[in-house]
Amino acid sequence: MSSCFIIYKIFVSYSGFEIIPVAPMAPVSVLVVYPAETPAFQRSVVALVEFLQWHGGCKVAIDMWQQEKIAELGPLRWLAEQMKVADRVLIITPLVETVSCVFIVIL
Repeated sequence: MSSCFIIYKIFVSYSGFEIIPVAPMAPVSVLVVYPAETPAFQRSVVALVEFLQWHGGCKVAIDMWQQEKIAELGPLRWLAEQMKVADRVLIITPLVETVSCVFIVIL
């Protein structure tokens, strides 16, 4: 891997190409809304939120991480304020299984 990087740097320096710096982007603000169904579902939501923050460059608002703020404002006011400042709102719902009803008729 390091040899590929060295070859790349040598190629760029001898070819006359310039490396154009990428302008830093402002993080996208995301509000995550989800029902607290089960602990496993909550862990999945937290894993997604952590991925968005660490690898997606997002600034995420999630109720689990802002309990103090929710206690101060109340849940509805906190949610309304977060929706005003969020660039995106992500609503996550658990997978709903449809149950087929089977009728057995014994004659």
